[in-house]
Amino acid sequence: PLGRTPVEALLLGVPYVATDEAGHAEVLRRWGGGAGVPSAASPDDFAAAVLRVLRTREAFVVDPESRARIAEELSLEAHARRIMALYGRVRRGGRSPS
Repeated sequence: PLGRTPVEALLLGVPYVATDEAGHAEVLRRWGGGAGVPSAASPDDFAAAVLRVLRTREAFVVDPESRARIAEELSLEAHARRIMALYGRVRRGGRSPS
């Protein structure tokens, strides 16, 4: 599961704080745009991360060029191209990625 809220926030240039697990961790590692807290973080830990992001907002904002690239990478058209390429490899007897 890829967390949609962090992706939407980073595409808008709005820093976010999310638990650093599953899809959120993938978004954080791949594109940045926010900060992660462990899934076992206390409410105080989460609040501290939010305050840190608010105080240093510019350190987390993804630049406009990168946001445009990420938006293209996540577009329906790009997804369809990747799926069609996969189908083409399978049809030609190639191995599908694991």
